[in-house]
Amino acid sequence: DLGPDRASLAAGRIGTRELDENASSLTDLAQGLAEAGGADPSASLLERLDAIESTMRNDFALRPDASGAGLQRTLIDRFLRDTQQGNAEQFSTAFVLLARSLGVDARIATGFDVDPVRIRTDDGTTTMVMTSSDAAIWSEIRIAEEWVAFDPVPTEVASDATPPEPESQTQTPAAAQPPIPPPPESSDEPVVTEE
Repeated sequence: DLGPDRASLAAGRIGTRELDENASSLTDLAQGLAEAGGADPSASLLERLDAIESTMRNDFALRPDASGAGLQRTLIDRFLRDTQQGNAEQFSTAFVLLARSLGVDARIATGFDVDPVRIRTDDGTTTMVMTSSDAAIWSEIRIAEEWVAFDPVPTEVASDATPPEPESQTQTPAAAQPPIPPPPESSDEPVVTEE
């Protein structure tokens, strides 16, 4: 369960936080994504967050093989501004940064999303089988003192999307090496004849 139903908390006050320099650089982008999702500039914070979530889910591409792990700010900027193709971690991280750029209290949550079919109850004992493929990440926004899940990740993996260009690798020059003495002369030198 990813928390309370968003609709039941819509009238609640959205938690706010002070903007930091990481988030403030994304404010214009967040406003643009909200407008692309149908929210006008005077829309409520919740309406803008819903529009950003919708834009990311519908217009961006989910690529589990996207380069990088999503935690580095450069990769998130590249994901948001250039490729718009990323893994679930990049989607969730980017959404939290966009929400924070609007002054909203947002966080990343992790856990497991287990198919209910794999939960069994036998003789009063509940058994659940979890694997690493059940690991999940999602974004949460604080509304009315509750953390409410938002999911900007597309439901389908992009199969026909063009993979992002690999980042150019720059090779650093090798450190200067000390001179190597010539090999010692050997007394076992082969005898050279004219034949």
